[in-house]
Amino acid sequence: MVNQGHQSIPSWIVVFSDETVLQEFNSIPIDLQASLTHVIEMIQDLGLTAVGMPYVKHVEEELWELRARAKSGIARGLYVTRSGRRVFILRVIHKKTQKLRRSDIDIARERARRVPG
Repeated sequence: MVNQGHQSIPSWIVVFSDETVLQEFNSIPIDLQASLTHVIEMIQDLGLTAVGMPYVKHVEEELWELRARAKSGIARGLYVTRSGRRVFILRVIHKKTQKLRRSDIDIARERARRVPG
């Protein structure tokens, strides 16, 4: 009998693009930090393609958002992907309305230019 075993699927790596983004994450309420962390862990455990709405949504061009909800409100983590199954979180915001502000999108797009390919 031949043991076919399991093929190892490379996992996704999710990182904050820089210290500023980590500070943005640390500035949102704890329950939203926990909710965003849960989404990040799902991506790392299941793969980005297995995690869809309501947790992940396309924003524009290469920019996507991680979506989190908790008692204290709504948070978003704007991100891009790069080769090697890498997710770079570029901007973390505690949202007051459903619509993303253009200024937050522009900040994320500017930060994306500094992320290695």
